[in-house]
Amino acid sequence: MSGSISPSLLETVARRAYVIEHLLEDHADKRELEAALDVSRTTVDRGVSSLSDAECIICRDGKWKVTLLGQLAYEEYEQLTARYESLTAAQPLLFHLPPETPLDVRLLVDAEIKLAEPPAPRKPTAQLEDLLQHSGQIKGISSIVLPEYVPLFYRHIVERETDTDLILDAELVEYLWASYPDKMSAVLETDNGMMWWLEQQPPFGFVLIDEAVVWFAVYADDGGLKGTIVNDSDAAVAWATDMFHSYRQQAEQVLVRGGSSVSISGTSSV
Repeated sequence: MSGSISPSLLETVARRAYVIEHLLEDHADKRELEAALDVSRTTVDRGVSSLSDAECIICRDGKWKVTLLGQLAYEEYEQLTARYESLTAAQPLLFHLPPETPLDVRLLVDAEIKLAEPPAPRKPTAQLEDLLQHSGQIKGISSIVLPEYVPLFYRHIVERETDTDLILDAELVEYLWASYPDKMSAVLETDNGMMWWLEQQPPFGFVLIDEAVVWFAVYADDGGLKGTIVNDSDAAVAWATDMFHSYRQQAEQVLVRGGSSVSISGTSSV
């Protein structure tokens, strides 16, 4: 519930984190803290007093050490700081996502952010090409296709026989079939290329590669690529895996009908 956490503890730990950090490495008295931290005795007195009042440190045998509360509070502060630093780094891309986007901060922590802007607007897609180069499994979700995606995925699915599952919205499937009928037929006729359709448009697009790295794309309203969020942490991969399975449960398989049309929504679309 908002406001139920005491702000004094968070504020104390945030302001005196450097003291806790040092005491976690080595117990010390005030004089040793003053020398190690290169601060005035008054600053040390204030830091020790506020942390002691908050029960984050305690004095034993003339030395100050961190309490269990202090350890846990410091760890939470470090995680909070990392999360907010990640949010700040991703801010230029998050601005382009709708508020209802089911994005998790797990995708952002320790992520690599690439913006599709001059002087190297192709950096994000070039990175995808590099990530896919030696891949053995690809899972993806999207409602957007850029021209360079078509030959890239065709090469991996048909020529390199990479196991691939793609979840696309119905409108995108129809567009791909109308624009690239030969490539679509070749993909759907392979044993390793699976394509699924959704009635709704996913509010994001991502590629999960070898269940080891997530390439998350952010697009502008006009469909242009704004940038990417790339993360290989276990937490980010777990988030992407959960999202893929969630959408997969709602999707229907795209099938070729007679080699001249594709079946979606229970009907044939030329």
